[in-house]
Amino acid sequence: MIFSRFRRRGSALLVAGAAAAVVPLLAQGDAAMYRGNSGLTGAYAEEIALPLSLEWKHTTTYFGYNPTSPIVAGDTVFFSSGNRLFAVSTETGSLKWRYPQDLPLTTTFASTPAFHAGTIFAGAAEGKLYAINAETGKLAWQFDTRSTIETSPTVVDGIVYVGSGNGRVWAIDGRNGREVSTWRGGFQASDEISGAPAVANGFVYVLSMDQVLHAIGAATGKERWFYRLPGSVLRMSPVAYQEYVVVANGPNLTSFLGRNGLVRWTRVLNEDIVASPAVSDDGIFVVTADNRVMAFETRTGRPKWKSSPQLEFDVLAAPTLAGKALLVGTAQGGIYGLDTESGATKWTYVVLPSTVRPDSIVPYTNLASPLVVANKTLYALSDDGTVSAFRADAVDNSGPVITEREPEMGVVINGTPPLRFEATVLDEGSGVKPDSVRLLIDRNGVARKPTTSRVANDAPGFSYDVLTGTLEYTTSEATAAGRVDQLADGRHTVTVTASDWRGNTASRSWSFTVDNSLAKVARRRPATTPGGRPGRSGGAGGGKLGDGG
Repeated sequence: MIFSRFRRRGSALLVAGAAAAVVPLLAQGDAAMYRGNSGLTGAYAEEIALPLSLEWKHTTTYFGYNPTSPIVAGDTVFFSSGNRLFAVSTETGSLKWRYPQDLPLTTTFASTPAFHAGTIFAGAAEGKLYAINAETGKLAWQFDTRSTIETSPTVVDGIVYVGSGNGRVWAIDGRNGREVSTWRGGFQASDEISGAPAVANGFVYVLSMDQVLHAIGAATGKERWFYRLPGSVLRMSPVAYQEYVVVANGPNLTSFLGRNGLVRWTRVLNEDIVASPAVSDDGIFVVTADNRVMAFETRTGRPKWKSSPQLEFDVLAAPTLAGKALLVGTAQGGIYGLDTESGATKWTYVVLPSTVRPDSIVPYTNLASPLVVANKTLYALSDDGTVSAFRADAVDNSGPVITEREPEMGVVINGTPPLRFEATVLDEGSGVKPDSVRLLIDRNGVARKPTTSRVANDAPGFSYDVLTGTLEYTTSEATAAGRVDQLADGRHTVTVTASDWRGNTASRSWSFTVDNSLAKVARRRPATTPGGRPGRSGGAGGGKLGDGG
């Protein structure tokens, strides 16, 4: 089922039933495989203008920390969640088909699919590579590695390259599912393959878990050179850009000459790098374990920004480049849009959780796979099974939704500090602009706490949590002997105002009464879902893994 209260400017299309199946035709703006291209750069050629607004979203099966990204070919978005593969319309998000159509698989799709010549290639944890007709959703063939597949396939000239858990890299003819003759039996590494293969300039580059970068001849399946890295490569993929190969390993960022493995430069950072880099002419962009985003010059490795922005929550997947925009997804549904030249924040957004089962609403959802850009649309696949589409031209005429939490409207309380004030400020259109959030008590503005540190501090003022949408303020208690400043007896009014990134504003006021003759009672937190954020029901195919959703 699809959520779509937004409609694109100049378009009369609304969400309807299943769309007619049409063979997708690969266009220039498509994203046909993991990280957008065979080099795994995470860079998309077209510009995308920030901020963006939600165009539509389609909810399927919950699959915690889903590491797979959507891909786009023609007018179709293909993605997996748990034990099914889905195809939905790029225009409306309506379902075209799902595989399997009846009962779900007994395994899960653990890697991003790839598209080539009308076929979808998807690796499953059971070790089989599935080839599925992109028009009909029918199985064409399977290839069994006799191991596991948790790395995404890369397709070049009709050949599907994929790694397996037994340390092999396979080259499969996409037309018939047979091994390429010169790769028969696959290339054997000495440990499990980590990440997807990068294919460029006649080489297939892979990382094995024993921290070795392998360069394999694409034509022969024979190793041409290898390099043992000093740091961990868990969940990393090599990135091939022009004649270079860039690899993150532990706290090290290393650039090689792709043809012979000669090290061009290495940067040693203060923290481990948590995901593969994004690479383009504009720079090499990485995120470290302390959630700092860092930029380096592509050719020299010199730092590019004067300071490194620090994100609020953990980053689980590689960053994405679209023109001058760097896009990063986080745990708890955060999306950050940064300027590649300066690192300045241009847009923030929180993906709210979705489900078809109101009895199983999750408190938040995670973005554990790289964001994808195709045809000026940003696609995000969250682990509640929802693919969300964002565009600069999606209509958003509604301001944020503000909900009071504390004090409750109409309550009568003692005014002795500490008094707690709390509200939620959420916006599913273009997202709440954090700097716009304001708190007033009896028309007097309350200062905001400094935001220079992720660690909570004792500075006076209110705070606003971007990812949970929670505004909090507590009046200060005396820290030394002296007069206790109570809130005066009588009626008091709380006002919260905020704007979204499109400039739509909202305001919410509510009143409570102070009677200081009453006893001061211990605070009781108002009822809420875990994590303090409401969920949203809606979306077909939702539910627990394996229930046919």
